[in-house]
Amino acid sequence: MDTMSRLQGILSNGVPVSRRDVLKRGAVITVSVPVVASLLAACGGSSNEKAATSTPSEARPTATQGVVPTTGTGGGGGSASPTTSASPEAGGGAGTPIKGGTMVVQGHQEIASLHPDDQGPTVHYVMIRAIHEPLIDLDYDYQIVPILAESYEAAPDGTKYTFKMHSGVTWQDGQPLTSKDAKYNVDWYKDPANAAVMGSDFAEVGDVETPDDTTIVINMTKVNAAFLAGVMPAMMLVPEHIQSKTGKDNYTSQATGTGPFKLKEWVAAEQTTLEAYDNYWGGRANIDTYREEVVPEGSVRAIALRTGKSDFAVWPVQAEDNLKFIQEAKFDVNRAAGTAVNHFPLNNQKPSLSDKVVRQAMMTAIDRDRLINDLEKGLAVKA
Repeated sequence: MDTMSRLQGILSNGVPVSRRDVLKRGAVITVSVPVVASLLAACGGSSNEKAATSTPSEARPTATQGVVPTTGTGGGGGSASPTTSASPEAGGGAGTPIKGGTMVVQGHQEIASLHPDDQGPTVHYVMIRAIHEPLIDLDYDYQIVPILAESYEAAPDGTKYTFKMHSGVTWQDGQPLTSKDAKYNVDWYKDPANAAVMGSDFAEVGDVETPDDTTIVINMTKVNAAFLAGVMPAMMLVPEHIQSKTGKDNYTSQATGTGPFKLKEWVAAEQTTLEAYDNYWGGRANIDTYREEVVPEGSVRAIALRTGKSDFAVWPVQAEDNLKFIQEAKFDVNRAAGTAVNHFPLNNQKPSLSDKVVRQAMMTAIDRDRLINDLEKGLAVKA
């Protein structure tokens, strides 16, 4: 299980979640050991992971130092973890949940929006997914799993999808979730007037039916092979009774979903704080509070991890810091191939760049080996 999937597992008490956005990244992501080892319940530890817990301090479990607590393979990139001794006060070893506390995460970029249509960057996705949920998602093996839907059926010819939703689910303001809410979201995305970022993904959607409060039927005007596995996991539901008043642009300050955490405070350029939703249909989260702080500089995020001021870095620390973690005996380092690509986008409409030969010459002139060795410190490969 990759590191970002672990974080999502923590925040959703083990509910399988999509790595749709996570898989765009392949660098090292860091996390303090007790957060995963002590707070992760359903995700558990694999047989090759080391037990690690710490005594809670200042009302939240913290590690003396730390990054990623795994030694197995994963798709999220390199990771490292310190070995620490178990503490009776912490309530057990790896995989044993501790109730309460705050998880502090640091990201490189402000959280400009909490609307699911703006889920692109990882720093946004993690928070948005903690608040909101889709009807279905992909598990860690990329298999479709029900989330708000308890079951689904796809017509053999790909022209109709039927979702049977869980009953008794509520929005975080206490209002009941029904199939009409799901229909509202599909209709909102497919309406060109809303100019949704993901709007084109719903271009083949036709009529949407709600035969009862827990059933939604999506009829397609044209077959879209990616609709079920590629589009629906990204459609995290928002409540009509909120968004119809706020619109998308003003939704973030009142972001409301069905997920395990609800919005407590949002200060875009500083921090966003979520708190556990007591009536979450999947069971209350073990963590009381989840806060993501904006720390643009990677070296500062690394220092925060070492000093216990943060528990996780949503965006990777710098290559130099990762190499230091590798050299320290108290860290176990996992390195895995990722799918992130650093590239130079060129504007072919510029006369000087419209000539293919010129672009080829630029490519030839770039010393990619030097970039890998000097800039990435050997932690990259040629695309």
